[in-house]
Amino acid sequence: YYKHYRISREKLDIEIGDCWMKAEDDNANLIHLHVQTGDIDLDADMNRIVPAFRSETGKTIFGNGMKWGAWDVVQPSATMEGDITIKGKRRHIKGKAYVDHAYGNELFGVHHWYWTTVDIGPYMFVGSANYTADKYKLGKERDRLIAFMVAKDGVIIGKDPENIQFIPGPKEYVPEMRRHVARKLKYRYTDGSREYELAL
Repeated sequence: YYKHYRISREKLDIEIGDCWMKAEDDNANLIHLHVQTGDIDLDADMNRIVPAFRSETGKTIFGNGMKWGAWDVVQPSATMEGDITIKGKRRHIKGKAYVDHAYGNELFGVHHWYWTTVDIGPYMFVGSANYTADKYKLGKERDRLIAFMVAKDGVIIGKDPENIQFIPGPKEYVPEMRRHVARKLKYRYTDGSREYELAL
């Protein structure tokens, strides 16, 4: 609904209204973020710690074969520093950041979406699993896209889709979500003699 909207096809360079996000280089190692709304002004720099990743093409096709959605993790983990003003009160902020990018020709065409990013000591995990809802199949679950990445000390040590298992627990009805979802999840990554398991 913004009058002004611009996005580059060559690099990370997006403007929506008075807000923008721009990468300093083609690899998006450094991202500048500016957010301007009625009550909040934010200017922050995000420096990537873990390289970008996606599972295979990052794209899943569903519905009648013409719908698709994609997901790229631009900055799985980054340091962040900047200034934020909320209702006239300004303060300096410093911490961790994460940037991903979901896009496609269907607005988030899934009915189950499990996602996490976790830091544990030198390890960093990003995991996702989603189920597409196909209205032509009366809402039955179809393709499940699983992405999982494990990094150690800023280096990706596992992301091969063939080595990933997603193990959801029993689904139960969650009133605030108005649907049945699994409250307990496991991602298991096995690569030769190494195995990593993340339980949530």
